[in-house]
Amino acid sequence: MRLTGILPALMTPYDSSGKISEPMLCRMVSHYVQTGVDGLYVCGGTGEGVLLSVAERKQVAEVVVRETRHRVPVIIHVGAVSTPDAVELATHAERTSAEGVASVPPFFYRGSTEAIYQHYAAIAERCGLPLLLYNIPAVTGVTVTPDMMARFMEIPTVIGMKFSSSDLFQMHQILQLDHGRLNVLSGNDEIFLAALAMGAHGHIGLTLNFMPKLFAQIFSAFRAGKIAEAQNAQFLACQFIGVLVRYPVIPAAKEIMRWKGFDCGIGRGPLERLTDGQKASLRRELEAVHFFDKDLGL
Repeated sequence: MRLTGILPALMTPYDSSGKISEPMLCRMVSHYVQTGVDGLYVCGGTGEGVLLSVAERKQVAEVVVRETRHRVPVIIHVGAVSTPDAVELATHAERTSAEGVASVPPFFYRGSTEAIYQHYAAIAERCGLPLLLYNIPAVTGVTVTPDMMARFMEIPTVIGMKFSSSDLFQMHQILQLDHGRLNVLSGNDEIFLAALAMGAHGHIGLTLNFMPKLFAQIFSAFRAGKIAEAQNAQFLACQFIGVLVRYPVIPAAKEIMRWKGFDCGIGRGPLERLTDGQKASLRRELEAVHFFDKDLGL
């Protein structure tokens, strides 16, 4: 399997009681598939995966795989504080017939390179699906270096990485390992085009939830050699992202989804709730940059 293109990091919708909203989740999956995304990334940071119970994460995985019907690949993030939980989630993902799994390094109890290797090896021993590692040092406190990645590549199921860091030189070094066999997707929406220029094969990101067409335009224009067109699309995305990051990002993104007709509920604690003033301010700022006037794919 080699992933390319645009994969929204799917949000997890809740109903008014705070439970997983399966009807909304099905509606979102159907919409993204019809929009033409290249895959879906489930229960990552955007999807609040580590804030869900193991049972809830299994529920989300089952719904997404069932609704997708293998029209696009589904990658289930199984990263967890405990190795047994990660293994359990990975084996479940394989039973649901997902196309792959992904995992951050162990966090909170951060260990040596060898300890991280053993964590990933335990996942691979019980789950035969392709495994994407997930480098997001700002959240985990662990930077997966090229030397570390070379060690982790000894695990047979490791096929690549989601790279969520602005250090694109390091990303390029990882891409060069073992004659370029790794599948690397970028994860920072604001520098997607730069990551493509440094060799990334595609992108997994939060704001793809509400502007998938814009990111698809960046990707297709770059692939066609239309760099000015790709730049214009990336700069427009950055204008919208620049508004978003002035607020608690996931709660603000969920508010945008609600305004777009996809009510995903309120984020799990400890995520903040936007105040009425913040909601009004966010709306005004997005209107000022004509966000709601654009056909962004949602």
